[in-house]
Amino acid sequence: MVFTTISYIGLSIVLLGIGIEGIADYQKFVFKNRSESKNKWISTGLWKYSRHPNYLGEIMMWVGVFIYRSFYLTGLAIFTVISPIYISFLLLFVSGIPTLEKKYDKRYINDKEYVKYKEKTGILLPKIF
Repeated sequence: MVFTTISYIGLSIVLLGIGIEGIADYQKFVFKNRSESKNKWISTGLWKYSRHPNYLGEIMMWVGVFIYRSFYLTGLAIFTVISPIYISFLLLFVSGIPTLEKKYDKRYINDKEYVKYKEKTGILLPKIF
């Protein structure tokens, strides 16, 4: 197998995505297992910058896999792009983020700190402005 610049870019995105997802999941696991975090949401670590960094990592991983192999795709194989598009669509609009956002909005509707967290923290990517 010959590695191209595109392959290295895709592989870098895969590894970064796996790292982000793994770190975010670990941070949430540790947070949820502390007694003082009962009935709280996580807003530290990667969660300080994104309300769903684990989903960001998941999406990056699948996009990276597609980019990694895209140089070698010919003919109908190019339709494998459907996979990262599909998983991204599900996480962004169907079962991932919308479900959790509704759950937390309902649970913390009267918590001013949560409202402030939502205002300053990007849903997937960090807010710049």
